[in-house]
Amino acid sequence: MTAPLLLLQSIAEGTPDVSTPQSVIMTLAVLVVFTLVALARVFQMAGQPAWAAFVPVINTLVLLRISRLSLWWAVLLAVPVINIFLMLAVSVAVARRFRHSSAFAAGLWLLPFVFYPVLAFGEQRSRYCEA
Repeated sequence: MTAPLLLLQSIAEGTPDVSTPQSVIMTLAVLVVFTLVALARVFQMAGQPAWAAFVPVINTLVLLRISRLSLWWAVLLAVPVINIFLMLAVSVAVARRFRHSSAFAAGLWLLPFVFYPVLAFGEQRSRYCEA
């Protein structure tokens, strides 16, 4: 039996083993999909195509476009240590475009699986600033 079926069987029997690698992988997969759906919603709110959230390099280019930063930053994002600080700058720019604070930008940077859904589905979801 495959790993997802074993996990579903253990859940159906009432004895889910949450410490198995399969359950961890499935949990992470659900978290990634939820974050990508939220990112697609953020892209829609900014007037960008939602499908771009699901394409690995394109979603970074769209985030750079939303934040109004140069697309040359994408080249610098390929540099191992520099990319950490550049993504912080991108998160700050995206947060400002949606009229959020620097603390929210830090959340986008450190916990994107929490803060992008808040940005996409939160009460202030229509606050995208064109200017």
